[in-house]
Amino acid sequence: MHSDLLPQVALSLLPGLGPVTIRQLISYCGSAGNVFRSSKAELALIPGIGPKTAEIIKSASNQEEAEEQIDKAREFGAVISCYTDQQYPSRLKSHDNAPVLLYSVGKPAYDRSYTVGVVGTRRPTPYGTGVVRKILTDLFPFKPTVISGLAYGIDIAAHKQALELGLPTIGVLGSSLDHIYPPAHQGIARKMLNQGGLVTELGFGSKPEAFHFPSRNRIIAALSDALVVVEARNKGGALITASYTRDFGKTCFAVPGPIDTPASFGCNQLIKQHQASMLTSGKDLVEQLKWKVPRQQSEISYQSGEQVRILEVLRRNPLGVHVDQICRKTQIPINRIARELLDLEVRGEIKAAPGKKFVLNRK
Repeated sequence: MHSDLLPQVALSLLPGLGPVTIRQLISYCGSAGNVFRSSKAELALIPGIGPKTAEIIKSASNQEEAEEQIDKAREFGAVISCYTDQQYPSRLKSHDNAPVLLYSVGKPAYDRSYTVGVVGTRRPTPYGTGVVRKILTDLFPFKPTVISGLAYGIDIAAHKQALELGLPTIGVLGSSLDHIYPPAHQGIARKMLNQGGLVTELGFGSKPEAFHFPSRNRIIAALSDALVVVEARNKGGALITASYTRDFGKTCFAVPGPIDTPASFGCNQLIKQHQASMLTSGKDLVEQLKWKVPRQQSEISYQSGEQVRILEVLRRNPLGVHVDQICRKTQIPINRIARELLDLEVRGEIKAAPGKKFVLNRK
């Protein structure tokens, strides 16, 4: 534990102090520890603080609570990071209202070259979940981190598809790490720990209260290079996240839908009111953001691993092999075979043939 962690946590637990105020205090005092060591008179002179806030700080008696938070994080295998720490996500750090502290678990890939947020209704149609699958498959060659809120509907569809494709994915919670919400998604949350992670600004013991979720949405927007809204009704969290995205000066995309479908009303309105760019495929995002396939993708060797076994099977069967046969011949688990086939296909090594078959791409 670094020396300033305890006062950082204690400062974040003080009532009535938001991120902007806490940043102001740390900026003027030099550290969270120095905030508590400053006199009431010194604190009151800091712009935007005043006697009332100074009194709150000087009368604070929450060190024991802060110690409990740190102990719980240690037991949980979680990391607590302050916005002044090196591991704090750079995309988030630049925003004044970003959380002072983040609690995270797993391997959240905050600072990869590309990130994309995917949000939408909690009651999607088959069209909506199919669109999520198509968009993330289109974006697969660029290996983005997929960010969403672990909620029912479009959110969990995005996390599941990212896991299936082998893309890193981050779930931003509107509760603490020990209160995964909804509980039905705990299994997916556990899988995400090895392929991304979970993050929240809420300390341990915080339940999923309704007022937590709009604040959670600003984190999704800040961590994402672009936001994709897939099916949104006339109000809800997806539209709030879209609003934050625009406020942060980032690109918001919306997927159009049938004009008589309530699930598409919000997306169609975002497009109609020029609050989001229309997105019909991942290509639209790639072209607008000028993404490029990571250089290492074209330099990966196929001389070892599961892809080598797939290529060998296809070499021996030039007329094509059904996906089930590839799975059986290579002994690659069914939950990974689609990802490996897609990876080889986007690199131009193989191509799909009729009847769920694959053949070598003879260049």
